[in-house]
Amino acid sequence: MEHRLLYSIQAPSTELNVGVENLLEAVMNYTATSPAKYGTSVETVDAPIYALAQCQPTMVVEDCWSCLTYLHRRMPDLLQGKRDGRMRQWRCFYNFADYKFFAGDPILHLPKTGQF
Repeated sequence: MEHRLLYSIQAPSTELNVGVENLLEAVMNYTATSPAKYGTSVETVDAPIYALAQCQPTMVVEDCWSCLTYLHRRMPDLLQGKRDGRMRQWRCFYNFADYKFFAGDPILHLPKTGQF
């Protein structure tokens, strides 16, 4: 299967912090195992950082995880050092930002783990 990767990056920062990495991994894990294949999270570093991940609802856990992992492996090359980013494929995507960009309260609340 061919993967088409679409991405958007904004607002450069000096480096992608371990807090953002933990935030994205947590929301990916939650999303892959969630019946709705949807997850949101927040982590407070210097300021809150928000993340959202989603897979097509009909995907099985392994396919959702594989799709999100494919994106995640490309993140260091494409999104490193960014405060906002979005990575998408046709069956899954995730976004992260230093502002809340989704409705409702975050599903996951991660403990503070570093500095942006």
